[in-house]
Amino acid sequence: MGRVLGHALPLGSSYLWAPAAGLMSRFKRPSPLSSLLSDVADDLGITRRLDETQIEETWRSVAGVQSARVTRRVRMSRGVLTVYLTDATWRHALHAQREEWRARLNEALGDEIVSEIVFR
Repeated sequence: MGRVLGHALPLGSSYLWAPAAGLMSRFKRPSPLSSLLSDVADDLGITRRLDETQIEETWRSVAGVQSARVTRRVRMSRGVLTVYLTDATWRHALHAQREEWRARLNEALGDEIVSEIVFR
């Protein structure tokens, strides 16, 4: 038979169940769902992949209207961000400033997620 961790306390003509001493101290206050999901993602090792899915949205936000307009597609793989552009002139200009773009993206993401940017 299972062991019950607690005891009955007399309460008038009925009994009130109380947890064993120290049992309640193991439980924490309720956590927000976002915190729990973040912990689960960390435990599963998928936090980085979740961060990578935010890249395209962040690129378009950081790059601004003109750069976003000539961006055809954004792809992230193993820390390397590949930005596919529709205009060769823009590709050359953005390539020349790729380290600045990488720093701005990582700052917007709050972590060193992008290790390199390739413009194609």
